[in-house]
Amino acid sequence: MRADSRPIPDHLFPSILRAFRQSGFPIDALHLFDEMLPSFRCSPSVFSLNSAIDSLVSSPHFHLALPFLRRALRRYPSLRPNLLTFNLLLKSVCSSPSPSLNLALHLFRSIPGHGLQPDTYSYSTLIAALARAGRLDDAFALLDEMQLDNVAPHFVTFNSLLHAVLQAGDL
Repeated sequence: MRADSRPIPDHLFPSILRAFRQSGFPIDALHLFDEMLPSFRCSPSVFSLNSAIDSLVSSPHFHLALPFLRRALRRYPSLRPNLLTFNLLLKSVCSSPSPSLNLALHLFRSIPGHGLQPDTYSYSTLIAALARAGRLDDAFALLDEMQLDNVAPHFVTFNSLLHAVLQAGDL
């Protein structure tokens, strides 16, 4: 398709990007994303954006997820991140060996500014990271906020908190 200048439809790219992730080539997924428009005449969608970010999140290159998103949004201003985009970024930041909780909180607080509402995954990811870092007061405050926002906690949310409380000897 590339040789005869026919565009490749966007709906094919998320599967290809996932294949790069599953094969252990997350950086190649980013290169493919970058080449979607110039080489394949295909404007990236939020689905291909999320697939490219997801390729980084579970790899040793997780720290590239946020810079990649910033670059992609500059290059393609019509792209609009969705809640999955933010949840992937939260997972990336919170799962790192030394998470930047200030960055995670900033990402979390920026979700409503994009017309989105954090969901159970968003809250639980951040609560678990705060709990692992020993910031139990912040974790419980976020749990309270979660419930005030009518977002139902998941058992994973409570498991994270219980584990942290037991570790701290506060039970």
